[in-house]
Amino acid sequence: MNLIPAALSGRQPTPDASSQADASAPPSSHDPQRERTGVLLVLLEDLVWGLFPVLTKGIVSGVDPILAAGVSSLVASLPFLVALAVRGRLPLLWKRSTLPALLLIALFSQVLASLCFFVGTARTSALNASLLSQIEPLYALVLAALVLKEAIGRRQVAATLLLVAGAVSVVYDGQLALQSGDLLVLLTPLWYQLGHLIAKRLFARLETPLVIPAMRLGLGGLILLSIALLRDPAQTTTLMDASRLAPLVAFGLLFIALEKLLWYEALRRIDLARATALLVPSVAVGVLGSFLLLGEQPRAGHLIGLLLMVVGLHQLTRRPATL
Repeated sequence: MNLIPAALSGRQPTPDASSQADASAPPSSHDPQRERTGVLLVLLEDLVWGLFPVLTKGIVSGVDPILAAGVSSLVASLPFLVALAVRGRLPLLWKRSTLPALLLIALFSQVLASLCFFVGTARTSALNASLLSQIEPLYALVLAALVLKEAIGRRQVAATLLLVAGAVSVVYDGQLALQSGDLLVLLTPLWYQLGHLIAKRLFARLETPLVIPAMRLGLGGLILLSIALLRDPAQTTTLMDASRLAPLVAFGLLFIALEKLLWYEALRRIDLARATALLVPSVAVGVLGSFLLLGEQPRAGHLIGLLLMVVGLHQLTRRPATL
């Protein structure tokens, strides 16, 4: 039984590959070197994904968060667009049979998710953003039960309640009141999961899964950038300022694009359940990065929340015992 009804970390639930056959083929379980490489890639992913909220906080502190989301997403789309162009498959982006689904994925997984995460992170601490974004399995379980009609076990429910308790511990600071930034970060995984539901049914009809990150990041970034400039046309000066633009370009290439590349390449080598289980340390990376890079001091509630979430994630991704 698959313990994870959808990806737990805001990613497409299938590896990147050059063909539909590659995407649908299960990772080999008989090649130790292939598996070791997959594990190493996920461990590198832990570092990149764990630091993502921390660096997002640093990026949005000096620039409009919507502008930052738009520019970094557009830049991150370039490697995927180039890969499609080299293979002569750019026309697949506007293929009539798959275009509506691709547009919805871009809307949910990039535009709405980035609006919530970047704006939310600008209004809360990196510690809160790192921990609260781990609530995604709650949405995964609810949508799996309501939409996919998947059976949900008691262990999954108990583990998800631990994640909720961890989130409550994070936001509780003498009184139980959600700040706007915390609420936006909590909403972010919902948009990821809605995008996953569409992507999960779309992959069988794609000639190459590369079109999903290309469309998601490219169109999503373009929409976000348009929103930012319509809100404040004067922000074009940021795009002309190399010292302010360079961090956004580096963030897009080194973190957004690299994160997806590491994740897809890992999933070509090991199965989703094992890869997701290996992502648990990314939560601690985010907390440690917030302290070391931004100087944020964790409260007792942060540490309790971290513990509850790590235990909950471990239980969600633990393989069932075999008799």
